[in-house]
Amino acid sequence: EFTQRAYANGKLDLVQVEALADVLTADTQAQLAQALSQLDGKLSQRYDEWRQELIKGLAHAEAVIDFGDDEQLGMDDVFDEEEENAAQWNVWGDVQHRMRDLQQSMQDHLQDDRRGELLREGVKIAIVGPPNAGK
Repeated sequence: EFTQRAYANGKLDLVQVEALADVLTADTQAQLAQALSQLDGKLSQRYDEWRQELIKGLAHAEAVIDFGDDEQLGMDDVFDEEEENAAQWNVWGDVQHRMRDLQQSMQDHLQDDRRGELLREGVKIAIVGPPNAGK
């Protein structure tokens, strides 16, 4: 109930609520350490930074779509294709570069071979062999 109230009042976000549940159900020190690191809000902060970067990129793209044609990019002064490409690049600025960096950051975060999930859920193993063999 207290967790639900904290979430409803914006004191905890969803990642922190899940981390609190993980703290309460942790079986090992490693699981507890992972849950506590998520509870401190660093993971939520990373997700929020990604969200803000996406919003900035989307806003810039919408502005270029809405106003890019109106400005004509100074095309009256452009004499060759290279200058036209440079003018187009100036309109987009570094949005493409920032979006590629964001994509790489997300891919790096996801390419951890599911270590966090394995740590959280645990690994199930089976010890097999003939009966009474000293397994």
